[in-house]
Amino acid sequence: MTAAPPSPHVTAAGDVTLRALDGAAAFVDEAVAARTLAAFARGPWHGLLHLGAREVAAQLPAPFAWLRDVARAFVARLCALPDLESLRAEARVPPPPDDELDALAAAVPPMPGAEYVDAELLGRWWEGLHGPLAEALGAWQGTAEQWLQAQSPLWHRVGRVCFHLAERKGDAAAPFAFLATYTTGVSAAGRVQHAKPDAVAEKIHLGAAFAAGMSHRPAISHAVRAKRTVEIVILPHTIS
Repeated sequence: MTAAPPSPHVTAAGDVTLRALDGAAAFVDEAVAARTLAAFARGPWHGLLHLGAREVAAQLPAPFAWLRDVARAFVARLCALPDLESLRAEARVPPPPDDELDALAAAVPPMPGAEYVDAELLGRWWEGLHGPLAEALGAWQGTAEQWLQAQSPLWHRVGRVCFHLAERKGDAAAPFAFLATYTTGVSAAGRVQHAKPDAVAEKIHLGAAFAAGMSHRPAISHAVRAKRTVEIVILPHTIS
């Protein structure tokens, strides 16, 4: 007789445990299952951090995928810390706005203990994630960014300002523009997500200066002050 697969349970006290559950979906990838179960064996916060940092695009059963959504938001905000390398184990990741926590809580799938999940509980889990994070960064011999890349190469592109070069049709004086975006996280499909924050959401028209091969130093400097890393992305699109 095949044993029931493990599935997350939320206790009345708000803790996350793994228990065998008849009818629960099993992991598709055995390697992902082994890594995830080993992480949860160390503790619930270790398991959560593993899901959010390492299994960013893995196919997971719905309860595990939802836990990953919570922890992935934590890691994405970790990437945005400008002083992460100097703080390392002392880093504190600011929680998301209440409406984002409400949305995460509302998205909880059918699972044992789902009725106990609310924004306040997710705030407690957010604090709990700092423990294994401090442990991991404290033991890591390389830089904090290298630790993130070791979890998933996708994190290398999160927390960056990106300039998207686009053609502007119908404007001979300013035929090109830079559209600045900020990478905020990674989607469940494993794609880096872009947003246009107030600090960098502006179109920088280069016109004849760009055509002559001149750099637009004020624009680059502005982005560097907003975030510590700038990435240039060439996209085949137009701005009308």
